[in-house]
Amino acid sequence: DGGDYKFVYWGPSGSATTLHSDVLHSYSWSYNVVGMKKWIFHIPELQRDNDDDDGRGEHYNSKQFEVIQNTGETMFVPATWKHEVINLLETISINHNWITAANVDLSWQCLLT
Repeated sequence: DGGDYKFVYWGPSGSATTLHSDVLHSYSWSYNVVGMKKWIFHIPELQRDNDDDDGRGEHYNSKQFEVIQNTGETMFVPATWKHEVINLLETISINHNWITAANVDLSWQCLLT
C-alpha cells in the first residue's frame, strides 16, 4: 500500500529503544504478542528544560511516568510523546504508526524541520 508504518519487533530481555518520539509525529500503538516491556513516557508540556541535564546530553524535566506492558496488552502512544522502551523479557510486538486529521499539522511541521 505504501505510506503506512507497520512493524513487527523482536527484542531479547534487556534490549531497549532510547528516548524518542515516533516517526513524523504520528500516533502509534504497540501490541505485545509475547513478553513484557517497560515504557517510560515523558510528559510533553515539560519535555524541554535547559536547567535539567539527564546525563546523556539531553535536557528534560523529571515529569514522567512508567507503565508495564504484558503479553496480550496494547499500548497507545500519543503524537509527539517522547518515550523509552525496555524489554523486561524476550518480546515480540506488532506496531502501527498513523497520521490523521488530528495530527496532520504536527506531521507537516516535522517535514518542514
